[in-house]
Amino acid sequence: MSVGAISPANLSTLLDRRRIGWCCGILLALQFGLFLLFVAGTHGWIVPLTRPTTTDFVSFYAAGVLAIDGTPALAYDHAAHLAAEERVTEPGIEYQFFNYPPVFILLCAVLARLPYLVAFVLSAVRRWSRSAPFRSCSGTSASGRTRF
Repeated sequence: MSVGAISPANLSTLLDRRRIGWCCGILLALQFGLFLLFVAGTHGWIVPLTRPTTTDFVSFYAAGVLAIDGTPALAYDHAAHLAAEERVTEPGIEYQFFNYPPVFILLCAVLARLPYLVAFVLSAVRRWSRSAPFRSCSGTSASGRTRF
């Protein structure tokens, strides 16, 4: 065995709880930075966009707006749903289908009561907090139990 080789015995001393915490913190900061870059890129804040763009979240938000307006069934009418998507973002975006069951519109209506960008960030943070890297760094297992 060569000098300085990593064995299970010295690996446990190298990866103590403090170092793992720091590594997880760095990974979370990088993931959050990439999220901000994604938001800025899709909203044209980094470079001007040649045509309007959006994410699939606009489909959920537009369905929620239609529900608040008292016409939730229009979420399944492509023309009406596209018009709602363009109202909350801008004309000319690519249509994002709403292929979810009607009960899902109730959740969309809750988010649609918030300004679009705030609702988008809350939705992304909720998905991000349920991701495996976040759970492993926060010490929470998939079942919600604390592992540390």
